[in-house]
Amino acid sequence: MASTNMARAASEHRDESLRHSAGKAATRMKTKANSGRSLASASLRRCAALLRQWDARMRERAFLATLNDVQLRDRGLSSTDRWREVNKPFSFATRRRRR
Repeated sequence: MASTNMARAASEHRDESLRHSAGKAATRMKTKANSGRSLASASLRRCAALLRQWDARMRERAFLATLNDVQLRDRGLSSTDRWREVNKPFSFATRRRRR
């Protein structure tokens, strides 16, 4: 009788261990999936921020192209500065002047 109880206890322990390890594996899979989603979400946010930045540069350069020489001088720029800035690709950052 004692050996039957011991065998039953060992069997229950083995079943509990299998359930516990299966639960851990499922949790790991969920965590891995969530980290993949958060990584994708962060990448999309960076892409959106980059697109907004490029759009702002295009708008700024288009506005700069409409200014006349007097307005350029008011901003401390020359027509050469304007030409250089307007003809840059939208992905190139504006070089800031040091004062």
